[in-house]
Amino acid sequence: MIEWVEKIIEVLDEIRPDLIAEGGDVRLAGLEEGVVYVRMVGPFTAWCQTKRRVLRDVERVLKARVPWIERIEAVCPPPGSQAQ
Repeated sequence: MIEWVEKIIEVLDEIRPDLIAEGGDVRLAGLEEGVVYVRMVGPFTAWCQTKRRVLRDVERVLKARVPWIERIEAVCPPPGSQAQ
């Protein structure tokens, strides 16, 4: 399982510059039976259309590189916390 986590992080690191250019980021929050959980950072946490587009784009890239991934889900920050 560690090798899959490392592969997912490697792919996220490759697309990270594009996400940062948009003012946000996506970080790996967990992995469970084909589901990758990511934490949205920056403006991606607030804007629904941007959030959906970013998740769709990240999912497309991850599925192409890590075929056993079934889907990606966003994990919301805890209430009252600042998304960074």
